[in-house]
Amino acid sequence: MNDALSSLPDLSADEAQLSRRPLHVRVREYLRELVLHRFKDGEKFYSEPILIDRLGVSQGTIRRALTDLAHEGLLVRKVPSGTFVQKAADTAEIRVVMPGCDSVFLMGILECILNDCRSRDLQVRIHHTLQGANGAEVLRQLQGPPARQRVILLGVARRRAHALYVALSKRGIRVVNIDTLASGCGDAYVGVDNESGIRQGMEHLMSLGHRRILLLVNEPMEEGNIQARVRAFKAIVRTRRLTGSGVEICARDSWRNGTAKARLRELLGANPAPTAIFTVSDTGAWVTLKCLARLGIAVPARISVLGFDDDRASAYMLPALSTLAQPIEVIARRAIDLLTQSKPPEGMELLPPALRVRESTGPAPQK
Repeated sequence: MNDALSSLPDLSADEAQLSRRPLHVRVREYLRELVLHRFKDGEKFYSEPILIDRLGVSQGTIRRALTDLAHEGLLVRKVPSGTFVQKAADTAEIRVVMPGCDSVFLMGILECILNDCRSRDLQVRIHHTLQGANGAEVLRQLQGPPARQRVILLGVARRRAHALYVALSKRGIRVVNIDTLASGCGDAYVGVDNESGIRQGMEHLMSLGHRRILLLVNEPMEEGNIQARVRAFKAIVRTRRLTGSGVEICARDSWRNGTAKARLRELLGANPAPTAIFTVSDTGAWVTLKCLARLGIAVPARISVLGFDDDRASAYMLPALSTLAQPIEVIARRAIDLLTQSKPPEGMELLPPALRVRESTGPAPQK
């Protein structure tokens, strides 16, 4: 029997811990650590009587913890032979956890992930963190041997991404995070270099003579990528002394209830008015173009519009949208590279976007 047995504690005696976490959770997490770090694949695990005796807990508690670990794929329970550790992987399976399908940008990355996995003959499963679903429901879908599973967290909200990463890493599952720019949300991060994108966009607009540039924030400010874009914009405004430039935050709902359109009319009626609008996403640029058309304001003759993402529809806007194209194919490929390499993924990879100049940007109007 594995010599880890000699170090098993009496978990039932720790009243302080008992008051904070259910006993079966503490037992399961302790046994998971033993499985991952003290046992080899295929090795026989402790029997229920031994665990009951050494941990000082009931049969029901032990059985529930072992059942949970079996559902996670870490243990295989064979009657009457006993319980065995399961770690080996035949082939890796990529699990993509993402919100619903309403984001054009995320769906573009997903398409690239599917294409890349198909070229490598890797299986892919998609799991949605739909509104109202909690993290436990998502985790229940991610069952199977940890050594076979590789997880991509794609655009998952920061708090949920962090909770999922903590739970998955405890199981020994590798996790790469795409598009949630925050610490503690994956073993590694792959995403766009926001500073490079904002710098390219601002240089393009300034080369056209624009000095009064409005950064329109139409996405949630709690998102790390959006915060990074705003910081980069403000830094350029400060260093280049663009005193007529600034940031305008518009909640998503404001586009539906009309307040954003009214605010846009107010901003464009100012003296001096901005000559260019730089949006933090293409979606914001699309709505801006629609509002400007309804206001009878010509683009780019009176005002230029620049987006960020290069979602597929941007080239078909009227006028066609100038934007920063995220390298979604490279992002997808690097995420899968990190998950399938021999060593665990780690670090942060920021990939520069490419400027796509189309019809929505032009020279600043002359007074």
